[in-house]
Amino acid sequence: MTWLGRTLIAGMLLLIDPVAEAAANQFTIYLTQDDPAVLKKAISSAANVETYFRAKGEDARVEIVAAGSGVNLLRADRSPLIPQINAAAQNPAIHFSVSDESLQAIAVKEGIRPPLPDSVEIVRSASE
Repeated sequence: MTWLGRTLIAGMLLLIDPVAEAAANQFTIYLTQDDPAVLKKAISSAANVETYFRAKGEDARVEIVAAGSGVNLLRADRSPLIPQINAAAQNPAIHFSVSDESLQAIAVKEGIRPPLPDSVEIVRSASE
């Protein structure tokens, strides 16, 4: 496994499936805490991964997945980083998603489903 093997950065976990890495350079960053600094690091790390593989002439795909309190980082009505999210999402190698399970839990608690930017996809669960 490369230097990108497994990295833990302030509540942000970069997990790499060795089989997927060998086949298509696919990476997942999980956001599980409501800390804008963590999202900034995730966006920066995703861009660095894409740049690294592009320099090698290879494609990469980085999925930034929010679950639990990390969903607040991608909410259109709360996140201070929407411009950075939308800018990063312009890179075809970087994708944002939110767990529908977490959205449902927030909807029950707050009485409304949280709004998300168009650049954020809803997935069934964070482990998809």
